[in-house]
Amino acid sequence: MFGCRCTEKAVNFYAELAEVAVNSFFISKDSPVIEPVRLYNGAEENKEALRKSRREEDEDFQILEYQAQKGNAGAMYKIGLFYYLGLRGLKRDHSKALSWFLKAVEKGEPRSMELLGEIYGRGAGVERNYTKALEWLTLASRQQLYSAYNGMGYLYVKGYGVEKKNYTKAKEYFEMAANNEEVGGHYNLGVMYLKGIGVKRDVKLACKYFIVAANAGQPKAFYQLAKMFHTGVGLEKNIHMATALYKLVAERGPWSSLSRWALESYLKNDVERHQRAHSLWWQASEQGNEHAGLLIGDAYYYGRGTARDYERAAESYMHAKSQSNVQATFNLGYMHEHGEGLPCDLHLAKRYYDEALVMTHNSTCY
Repeated sequence: MFGCRCTEKAVNFYAELAEVAVNSFFISKDSPVIEPVRLYNGAEENKEALRKSRREEDEDFQILEYQAQKGNAGAMYKIGLFYYLGLRGLKRDHSKALSWFLKAVEKGEPRSMELLGEIYGRGAGVERNYTKALEWLTLASRQQLYSAYNGMGYLYVKGYGVEKKNYTKAKEYFEMAANNEEVGGHYNLGVMYLKGIGVKRDVKLACKYFIVAANAGQPKAFYQLAKMFHTGVGLEKNIHMATALYKLVAERGPWSSLSRWALESYLKNDVERHQRAHSLWWQASEQGNEHAGLLIGDAYYYGRGTARDYERAAESYMHAKSQSNVQATFNLGYMHEHGEGLPCDLHLAKRYYDEALVMTHNSTCY
């Protein structure tokens, strides 16, 4: 998704994106495994990606929906999850997600109970209600869904939906989760020891908990370890490690919907949709998607959905280059070589070509 620059500027950039990503994760457990967001490079690959994200028209989705309508609780849960997170090409729809989860819990589906706790805790498509959130999470925990203990502990830490904050009870819930091999429990215990919440502050112990959680793939633990490497608190300062871990977390952020809608609009052959794609790509580019800047440049260079404008294409390629996009760097060399939107300058052209070559060789540094 991103380039590979191990500088203080780069680590701060990735840290901001990682923070956004972490704030989008579930309160009770790690979000379901989602493909890290990497925008596609070629037109054919783009079209294939879109074909795999055809929303309700997708045959697999239609089969799943049929099973749900026939009373299959697992299928109801999956459809609810797809709508809640915007997976499988579906646009996020919290109302539909809520409807499917409620149908699933009528069949006793415990994962839907936990997600209802999540929905009421976040106020996603409903009025936020922490009391209902706690009720649903408690029901899920009684079905041996141990990740629900994390959400319950979180509510006691914050004092939401309960009489008052209770760190002792929160810690008990986190320990119950951890003792049942739920990695979120290790992560939350790490946070308590890192910040001294209800316990004596112990950064080394916090680090141990984060490492256990990270070894099990918990992305919020990666984020905490990244901050430790970034600041030198608890771990020896290491900007390279901090950058790598921030990137790992950032790629799990909520960028996929924006990128997907831009991709779909781009592949339709009408001006209005190209313009819509153009607008979405600008937003994606500002959020740090290097390929979005490249695609904006292509739109101006080829006149796709907008008037051909080599100068603005060059500006967009320059923006993508600043995010270490190899193709954009090569394109700038080509434009200098042919005097398109940039001064005809063979020396600068060669410089950009050489830089693109070096970037290609360095692209495997993480």
